Amino acid sequence: TRGVIWPENTLVLIASTKLVGTVATWFSSALPTIPAEQQTWSNLKNMLRPIRETRHDGRSCGPAIPAKEVASRDVHRVCHGAEGVRVEETTMITAFTNGIDEWTRGLVRVSNPRTLTAAAKQAIRLRGNGRPRGRGLDGQHGKIYLGKRGRDGGDDHDDKYGPSGEDQDDRQRRRSLECWICHEIGHISRYCPKKNDKLGSPAGNGAGILHPEPKEEPGEKETPGERARICRLSADGLPTATMFVDDGEVEEDRYLREYGQRLPSAPPAQAVEGLGGTTLRVDDVWRFKMATAYDQHITVEVYHLNG
Repeated sequence: TRGVIWPENTLVLIASTKLVGTVATWFSSALPTIPAEQQTWSNLKNMLRPIRETRHDGRSCGPAIPAKEVASRDVHRVCHGAEGVRVEETTMITAFTNGIDEWTRGLVRVSNPRTLTAAAKQAIRLRGNGRPRGRGLDGQHGKIYLGKRGRDGGDDHDDKYGPSGEDQDDRQRRRSLECWICHEIGHISRYCPKKNDKLGSPAGNGAGILHPEPKEEPGEKETPGERARICRLSADGLPTATMFVDDGEVEEDRYLREYGQRLPSAPPAQAVEGLGGTTLRVDDVWRFKMATAYDQHITVEVYHLNG
């Protein structure tokens, strides 16, 4: 003020205050310009500031929205239905973290992401294949769902892409008996013959693998003449791998040779009669319980004959 003599220590205090204020202003303005992927999760949460909805002439049309409430609102929504209303964002972080409050309460908080980029990737994984999942954070259809899967709080239970829609797909899959392992219709994954291939250890699980799949060598494929010979031998009483289902001939499923539970048992007879009246000694009997590709549970007994 003109005509006022300031003490020396007062001038120093004013200069120091201006310097500190300038540094603080520069620091606060430079901090939001740091890329999001270079900032820590705690800094990003602290940088969320309230936003104020204003008209096009700059006058406020409503109170400031708390930072905690920003997460559950659409940043680009229209306020009070007035024309020319826009939303001013004090930080560029707010638009990128629409739904950050849901993240901190949901699964993202459990994963404890270090950066905002990691949180965004976690949210993308939560929402599935990028399809709208039920109602969004603001209750409108088609918004991105960032909360816990199947817990969006909306009442749109008939939504094709909602959590109930996924349950309907599961029920339809079960009704059609589509296997989740081999994706074939007719049996469920519990009885899939390929279950041990993808889910089991080399030793197999459940029934287990008796021996690896035999390799097909050139010349080992069955020819029409060989097929006729087997059918002729079958008429003579020899067992073959041919099955009859619903009065129709079905070729041997190759998994019948690979899977099954061996149950040793005492032979029912010490000797059996072979071709031409020869006597064959029964050394051992193996009994296999298995399921075919047609979901039929069968029991096969294999006799080790000597003679």
